[in-house]
Amino acid sequence: MHVTGLDDVVYLPVTGAELEEVRHRLARESLSAGLPLVIQRTTSVVEAAGWERDLAERGDAVLVAVDLTHHLLFQEPDDALDSLEGCVAAVPLLPGLLDVPRFAALAEALAARGVRAVHLAAASASPATRRALGAHLSSERDYAALFHAPPLDERALCRIAVELGLRVSVPRPLPGAPPRLRTRRFLAGLLAEAGDLWARVDPSGREAAPFFRAARFIDESPHDLEGLARDGNLRVLEWLEPGPREVVEEALRAGRGSLVTELRERWLEGGGAVAP
Repeated sequence: MHVTGLDDVVYLPVTGAELEEVRHRLARESLSAGLPLVIQRTTSVVEAAGWERDLAERGDAVLVAVDLTHHLLFQEPDDALDSLEGCVAAVPLLPGLLDVPRFAALAEALAARGVRAVHLAAASASPATRRALGAHLSSERDYAALFHAPPLDERALCRIAVELGLRVSVPRPLPGAPPRLRTRRFLAGLLAEAGDLWARVDPSGREAAPFFRAARFIDESPHDLEGLARDGNLRVLEWLEPGPREVVEEALRAGRGSLVTELRERWLEGGGAVAP
């Protein structure tokens, strides 16, 4: 298997042990070609932890996402989390597998092991899938919750994670080169995150739309955004409205976006409804 060219991201899903070497080779070739990586695994797949952990040390080009569904379903001991340093933990929001006390204990264990971020993944499981999951649940209460409990409160769980020092946003893996592409991908990711948070604070979508639109255009833009910002010419980009433009200017100047921080704090404190 050979990788050429430059794409947005290479996604390597969980595979059986027989394809592990192929996955490893594809990961190495992708990084050599300057491609960012998202590597998915579960806590039950321990054979690959070594090479994935080595790749994770390549910084912002690699994101190792560990799906904790197996861990929660089979109630694995915390030792199964020991190889998660620097990873993103994907936690399914499924009643029966999770509740607030269980999440608090899980988040504490993840924080103690140096997990990079927690992604609370909304899970819509069909009745057949729920029955398959429920077959592994030993508690009648959990089985009933899997089918009948109300959705978990994502905001309440995010508060717990943030209080423990965990990030609740997933960083976008960035390409190795060229620099202009890295900058565009970074800015587009920041604007998309701002749009997502605006959608949570203001579910009407009016505030979020300009940020999502700007993120899409920046991803595809051939412009030298740093040069335009340096010369004060970002206004020539008609699709970059004032709100998103301020985020871009601050990010290029300071490497961050304070609006994202402010919106997250506002949402966590209860400002605005949670987007469906």
